[in-house]
Amino acid sequence: MAKEEPLRELLHRLETCLHKSDIRRSPDKLDRLLDERFVEFGSSGRVYDKDSIIAALDEESGIEVSITEFKTIALAPEVVLVTYRAAIKEGDQKSAATSLRSSIWKLEDGNWRIVFHQGTPLA
Repeated sequence: MAKEEPLRELLHRLETCLHKSDIRRSPDKLDRLLDERFVEFGSSGRVYDKDSIIAALDEESGIEVSITEFKTIALAPEVVLVTYRAAIKEGDQKSAATSLRSSIWKLEDGNWRIVFHQGTPLA
């Protein structure tokens, strides 16, 4: 169990980094976090690859994200599924949109990179 806790904390920090404006607006920083094969099924219903998500995030007006119920499940020795509930406020919205989120992170060459992400909106 002691091994899983630091990995959980690391992946929580990396996932949280992806919600920070300075990361989201930096193609170089995103390039280091997103795998070349990255795919996202957005809560909007859109499908993104690495290039299209980097372009979309560069035009974003800014978000505020609150993460709860963060969990990790090892799928293989160097592959981890992350799940959580996100409350997201965009721009000057008064209330947050809530969604279930899942990501698959893979360790390659000593670096964790996100391969897949999905957002499922909650009513």
